[in-house]
Amino acid sequence: MKKIIYLFLFILIFAGIVGFIVLQNASLSKENSQSTEKDDSITADMRNVYEIKEKMFIAQINDIYINMNQYEGKTVRFEGLIYNYGENCYVIRRTPGCCGNDGIAGLEVKWDKPYMADDKWVEAIGVIKIEDKISGAEPVVYLTSLTEKEERGADFVTQ
Repeated sequence: MKKIIYLFLFILIFAGIVGFIVLQNASLSKENSQSTEKDDSITADMRNVYEIKEKMFIAQINDIYINMNQYEGKTVRFEGLIYNYGENCYVIRRTPGCCGNDGIAGLEVKWDKPYMADDKWVEAIGVIKIEDKISGAEPVVYLTSLTEKEERGADFVTQ
C-alpha cells in the first residue's frame, strides 16, 4: 500500500512540475510576442525578407532560378562581390566551375544609381522580378539598397 501512495505522490509531483514548466513557457511566449509587437515599426519589413546565407549561397541562388515564380515580388537580402559584365551588374560569389575554381553564382541587380567597382563587397537588398532575356526568363533584383561593407564574407563558396 505504501508503494502505491509513493507512486501516486510521485506522479502528482511530476505532473505539477510539468504543468509549471508548460505555464512558464506559455508566459515567455506571450512576453516574446508582445515584445515583437512593440518592435513592429522597426522590423516589419525585415521579417518578410528572404535572406541568402553564406553557408547555402549556391543552393539558395539555384532555388531562386529553378523556382523563380515563387520568388517574384519577394524582397531578398544577400552579400557578395560586385561583378560588372557589359552593361549588366551582378552580386556574386566565386564557386567551383568546370576547370577548378572558375565558377560564379549570384543575381543580376538593377537600380538608378551608379554601380560600384568590381570586387567591392556589398550587401544588396531588393525585390525579385522576372525578366525575359535572350537566354530565357531570369530573376533580376531591383535594388532598394546597395551598401559597401568593410567586413567581407567568403568570396568562394561551395554549397
